[in-house]
Amino acid sequence: MRKKEIWCNILLPAFITVVWAILQLLPETQKDSPQWLKCTNDHNILIGFIITVIILLIMIILNLAHTQQKKWLNAYLKDLIKSTFNGDYAKVRITVFKKKKKKLKIYGREGQPKNTTTKFKVVKDLKYAHGIASYCECSKTKKIVDTEYIDDFYDKNKQIDTSNYNTSQYPKLTKYLRATFMTEETLKLIHRPSNHLYASPICDNEENTWGVFVVDICDKNDNVFTDVVVKKLDDAVRVISLTLNIIK
Repeated sequence: MRKKEIWCNILLPAFITVVWAILQLLPETQKDSPQWLKCTNDHNILIGFIITVIILLIMIILNLAHTQQKKWLNAYLKDLIKSTFNGDYAKVRITVFKKKKKKLKIYGREGQPKNTTTKFKVVKDLKYAHGIASYCECSKTKKIVDTEYIDDFYDKNKQIDTSNYNTSQYPKLTKYLRATFMTEETLKLIHRPSNHLYASPICDNEENTWGVFVVDICDKNDNVFTDVVVKKLDDAVRVISLTLNIIK
């Protein structure tokens, strides 16, 4: 969790509670009590209200900055699909996953299907990675995958075994699982089993992994990630990494 999130979600709300507790626990004023104590006791509700409003305003401003960051990111991802993949939003999807504790959650996304909530685990050992985002976060390396096109025959309601798929389909599915670092259970959670994937970790200024940038494409064509496309995506990761560290 970033410092801004700690302040906004934990410290500031806690500070409001502490302020009201202190105001309620102030000792009763006597004739010889200091003037500031008499004034505080006389106006404790007003003081608490003013401090609460100020803190809530600070929290709103911090959250607005977070909203602006996400707006910029989604606009940038949309333009990236337009400029790099000729605006093919139906086949191309770009997702930025943000690392939150033990999960990689969607922070920004453009392309279809867009409104999904797939999460991946943050793992400490590559053998437990379940998905290319999970693999790249753990390995802190870029990964490009081109595997078999399975969208024509894969059915998430069927078990992946030889009884449900024919002799040509079953090897394609098992190869797909190995190439994308997925288990069968994870694949069932994926809304579209893309066969071309580019993934790269997004790092902060201290080289810690902030999240993962993923491009997934469902396309029968083989030559998708050309050298030119990969160069543009590498540049995009650097731009996103730099910008997300500035717009905090």
